[in-house]
Amino acid sequence: YPILSGLVGSEMCIRDSKVIDCLGDNLTKPELNVAVIGATGAVGAAFLSVAEERKFPIGDLKLLASARSEGRKLEFRGETFTVHETSERELAGADLVFCSASSEVSKVWGPWCRENQVVMIDDGSAYRMDDDVPLVVPEINAGDLDHHNWIIAIPNCTTTPLVMALDAIRQVAPISRVVATTYQAVSGLSLIHISEPTRPERIGGCGWWLEKKKGGGGGGGGGG
Repeated sequence: YPILSGLVGSEMCIRDSKVIDCLGDNLTKPELNVAVIGATGAVGAAFLSVAEERKFPIGDLKLLASARSEGRKLEFRGETFTVHETSERELAGADLVFCSASSEVSKVWGPWCRENQVVMIDDGSAYRMDDDVPLVVPEINAGDLDHHNWIIAIPNCTTTPLVMALDAIRQVAPISRVVATTYQAVSGLSLIHISEPTRPERIGGCGWWLEKKKGGGGGGGGGG
């Protein structure tokens, strides 16, 4: 899950106290109260998988999404959690919010997190170009976390592994030019598309398939 190397999925986040310390006093506790916005999406599922695999220190966990996912059940560390609609009530008491939803959702809850001094790691594009929001791949520029204003952005799923490779190369030889071509992965559409059979006609006629699927989900893999 390269996209989750943007902080929470990183070994550095869990093991390097300097990275944790620079995020604020509320993240120096033995266990963190964590809220996941977009928990029912592909990236939300990957977040939970990585957090479980790496034993991320979670105390209270809130799994949040849109109203249509209210009441869904998800498993984490052998426990069953109920998904609730994202609200101020559900976010109250959180130390860390991981948001993987639409930009509109991020722009609603980012200001709330700032006002309440809750660190929000945003997986979308809403804050990537903001001057006061660090865009972080912790293996490369963890020091930028010193300057966060309660919101931290993650590069997209093609940029993160690309810059990690380029960072390793530039330590051996200077880089003067980079030409990059990227292709949209099925997992970037939504969780429902990942389970679709990859029949040849759907691969060869992708435009037709996406037109047929319009209205049945989509977006950057965020939760419903």
